[in-house]
Amino acid sequence: MGQKPAAVLAVLLFSSAGSAWAECKWSASASHAEYRACLEREVAQADALVIAAVASAKRRISDSAEDAEVTQRALEALRFSLESFKRYRTQHCAYESSTAAGGNSAGDLRALCELALTNSYVERLKSVHGIGAR
Repeated sequence: MGQKPAAVLAVLLFSSAGSAWAECKWSASASHAEYRACLEREVAQADALVIAAVASAKRRISDSAEDAEVTQRALEALRFSLESFKRYRTQHCAYESSTAAGGNSAGDLRALCELALTNSYVERLKSVHGIGAR
C-alpha cells in the first residue's frame, strides 16, 4: 500500500466520525450493478480499516509496559479474535444473504451485512485500545 492510501486509512481510522466509510445509496438513476460495485468498494475499504485497526492494536499491546508473557498472550488473543471475527462474518453474512432466496439482492445483503459487522468490529477495537481518543 502506498503512502497516500495509508494516510487516508489513518485519517479514517482515527477520525471520530461514526462510520468508517460513506454509505452507498440506492438511486433510481443508478443501475443495480453500480450500487453493487459501490458496496464492494466499501467492503474493501472496511477490510483495509480492520487491517489498520489490528496493526494499531498490536502496536499498543507491544508498546505496553506488560511483561513479555502477558504481551504475547494479548497478541495471540488479538490474532484469534481476528480469525474468529472473519469466520463469524463469513458465516453470518452467508445466512443473511440466503434470505434473498437466490434473488438479485443476495449479494447486496451479504455486502451490507459485512459492512455492519466490520464497522462494529473496528469500533470495538478502537474503543478497547483508545484508538482515536482525544
